[in-house]
Amino acid sequence: MLVAFAVAGAAVKIVGGLLYGSEALLVDALTCVANLVALAGTIYYYRASKMPPDEDHHFGHLRLGFGGVVVTLTVYSFVAGLVVARLLTVGRYSVDVKAPIAAAIGFLLYLAAILLARRMGAFFAAYAGFTGSELLEGGIVIVASLAGALYSYLLDYLGAIVITLYLFHELYEHVAAVIRDISDIAPPPGLIDEIRADMEREGLIVKKVRLRHIYEGSYQGDAVVAVDPSRSLPEIHEVIDRVQDRLKKRHGVEIVIHVEPKDF
Repeated sequence: MLVAFAVAGAAVKIVGGLLYGSEALLVDALTCVANLVALAGTIYYYRASKMPPDEDHHFGHLRLGFGGVVVTLTVYSFVAGLVVARLLTVGRYSVDVKAPIAAAIGFLLYLAAILLARRMGAFFAAYAGFTGSELLEGGIVIVASLAGALYSYLLDYLGAIVITLYLFHELYEHVAAVIRDISDIAPPPGLIDEIRADMEREGLIVKKVRLRHIYEGSYQGDAVVAVDPSRSLPEIHEVIDRVQDRLKKRHGVEIVIHVEPKDF
């Protein structure tokens, strides 16, 4: 359904942009083409991220999900450059009053696509974010193309410029977000505190916990704990297995626990 809504929304805007003379709608249509390519890349890499560990990816393929983000940023950057070149060379034109109608229909279709994308997990966040901008762009196009048809093409042209500037703003925001997400950022302090408390309830003395964010709801890391030397090795092994299994189920944490004697 997500693909169907996105394709339908893009088709309406592309046809409207080509037939009804609105530069604002045409710019919006070009971002729709980018949106479809971004959606294809996001779905492809999302599926790839679900593959199990293998000889080349011992920890699994989770971070392949960021491939969809890279595709999204790349294609929108290309469209942004294309739009700038278009707006610098366009001459006087006229806008058909049907342009805002096409923009309104496209707006509704993309609204449905966004609502579905936001339910599909972290790797769809960049796609949903750029698709969300389609709503803002759609609203601008409706107003600008209507004003362009009723008053002056310059008002439509102004709308195209506003959309382009917003596109560059979105690129900046999402580049900053992806850099943060792939930088091995630590989880919220509250999660570390919960993990420490969980281990301490099992009689473990926590010396150090290190975690890195993999994607939303998934973390990897290690911990150093001390145990009473009087406890048997099988007992300690059972406790460690229980803690690791519980942290994985409750918090999405995959953790390696290094055990030291209490007085080490």
